[in-house]
Amino acid sequence: MAEDLERILRAFSALAEATRLRTALGLLEGEESVGRLAQRLQPPQGATSRHLAVLREARVVAARRQGTQVFYRLGLGFIT
Repeated sequence: MAEDLERILRAFSALAEATRLRTALGLLEGEESVGRLAQRLQPPQGATSRHLAVLREARVVAARRQGTQVFYRLGLGFIT
């Protein structure tokens, strides 16, 4: 039980920062590449990548690599 609460707390902490929340909400429509997501949301691609790394660590998003691109989608790993 304590591990579950800690995992959920990390997810909510990651989402408490406005840019990370906007990034996660930007994935509501489906999977996106880092470049496309940065283009839509306006922060530089490097900043978007750093925010996505935090969200991935918190298991809020999941990633898959296709060639040189990484595609992100919302994940529910922090719940399970």
